[in-house]
Order: sequence, then C-alpha cells, then structure tokens
Amino acid sequence: MRWLICVFCSLLVGCSGSWHFQKSPVFVTEADAARYLREALNGAGADDRREAIQQISRTRFVSQATVVEGMSTIARTDHSPSVRCAAVRALALAQAEPAAAPLLAILSEHPENAGCLPPDDTVRWDALDALLPRAQRGALPAEQQAELSESARRLLAGNASRDVRMAAARILGCLPRPEVLSALVDALRQRDFGVVYEADRSLMALTGHDFQHDPAAWSQWLEKTNDPFAERGRLDARMRPARSGWWSSTTESFKRGLARFAPKQES
Repeated sequence: MRWLICVFCSLLVGCSGSWHFQKSPVFVTEADAARYLREALNGAGADDRREAIQQISRTRFVSQATVVEGMSTIARTDHSPSVRCAAVRALALAQAEPAAAPLLAILSEHPENAGCLPPDDTVRWDALDALLPRAQRGALPAEQQAELSESARRLLAGNASRDVRMAAARILGCLPRPEVLSALVDALRQRDFGVVYEADRSLMALTGHDFQHDPAAWSQWLEKTNDPFAERGRLDARMRPARSGWWSSTTESFKRGLARFAPKQES
C-alpha cells in the first residue's frame, strides 16, 4: 500500500515542488486549457510556464485563436529561451494560419521591430523547424515565402550555429525561388559538411539534378539553364526511397551521421 501512495504522490508533485495534477489530454476541458494558458503567460517560474505550455500542446485546444495568440506572445517575449522554444513547438502543432507570423518575426533580421526579444540560436532553430512542414506543403502565401527566403538565406550565410545553418539550408529546399539557388550553391563552399550536405540535398530537390556537392558544377549548370525548376521533384524517389539496398542505405546513413557530427572545439 505504501508504494501505491508514493506513486500517487509522484504524479502530483512536480519537479519544482508545486502540486500538479496532469489530466489525460482526452479529459482536458476548455476551463483547464484556459488555466494552462494563464500559467503559461504569468507563471512565476520558467519550469511552471514551460510545463503549462506542454500541457496545452497535447490538447485539442492548441489551434484555438486565443491559445495561438498566447503562444505567439510567449514565443516572442518570454525571457526564458526554453519557454520560448516550448511555445514555438506549440505553434508548430497549431493548424491556424496566424501561427506562422510570430515564427517569421523571430527569424527576421530585426526582430525587435516586430515586438520580439532577441532570440538565441536554439529559438531560431526551433522556429525554422516549426515552419518546415508548412513550407513543404506549400502552405505559406507568397509574401511569407519571400520573408522566409530572406531570413533563411541570411542565416545560412552568416549564423554562427551549424544547427541553424543546416535547418536554413533544409527549408530553402522547399522554396522554388531564383535567389535561393545561389545561396545554396554558396553554402556548398562552407567547411562544415553538415551544411554542405543539407544544401546539396536542397539543390537536388529543387532542380532534379545532382552534381555531387560540387559548387563549380552547380554554378555552370545554373548559368546555362533557362528554367532551373523544370525538373523539380525528379530525384525525390531517389532521395527518399521506400526501400533501398544495403549499400545505398548504409552510405546514406553514413552521410547523415557525418552531417550531424560536430568536432570538439579546442579550449
């Protein structure tokens, strides 16, 4: 009996020592969602705010206009990067169209003009990752596509974080715009293979051609072609095969692992 009491207490007591009862998302009511949102906006501790965001993210209310507005405010203005990241991930789950605007504001060159506190690179990475499915579906209107293209190209060229540069290269592969191609070819000259790998795959996805990470070959081809997007998607089956042979899958796994590898920095 004692162990049962201990288990019950562990479910009630959070890491911060405050008492919480985590309802199953199926049973969360609108009143519960409103309480989570108030805690997410006004909670005294970052852990409490982040937990409240995670709670509401699991529910059917995550796409409601009031919740999206609240998550947008948190993603733009909370002083804790981890809380901002939780809000960004909540916006990624929301199907509402306004959820994209605060993510684009975070990535802009001057986020303060959109009422954002300066984001760190973790927040930028999460914002790019949150926008990726929308870009893949073509769900962003032309104006937002242009805004995303500008931000991703700037981050790809000059951001200090390899994770941000890799995410920027990845999302540019969903934007068939002329200015994107030159930015991706320039990225092939970076020293980090993770960035080179993502940039090359994006070029392959956009053009249907493969020049094996060679920026000179890509530049020559782009100079000669009149419509670089004419064969877009031709290599999709090769890039994302349903089933592949042992050698192909092993090679691709090795490339993905090498792309994620970050050498230890000397102190």
